[in-house]
Amino acid sequence: MNNTKIGMTLDDTNNLRKMVMENPDLPLIIFVGEEGWSGEYSYNSVEVVSIRIEELTYEGEYYIEKDEFKEKLLDKYSDKYDSDTELEKFATDIMDNKEFAKAIVIYVG
Repeated sequence: MNNTKIGMTLDDTNNLRKMVMENPDLPLIIFVGEEGWSGEYSYNSVEVVSIRIEELTYEGEYYIEKDEFKEKLLDKYSDKYDSDTELEKFATDIMDNKEFAKAIVIYVG
């Protein structure tokens, strides 16, 4: 197997190791994009897109990052409020009552 490129680079491995050592209590979640599975084989090698710590919540049928969740709230309800201040208060109230969990998230694809 000469000249074979390995998807996860040494930098990715070092970054992941450092995050795990600095945050040993956080769960590790791996999100795989649709391009990460060819449909031909049970397992495929894919490249790491990013590794970062995020705050996630479960919404409907999927996990969503905290900032993205707020943006979706603002977009969805923007026409129901007369001012940005009212809309922001609504979104903040929802966010305050929503459970978010920190995790080390690896995106591959």
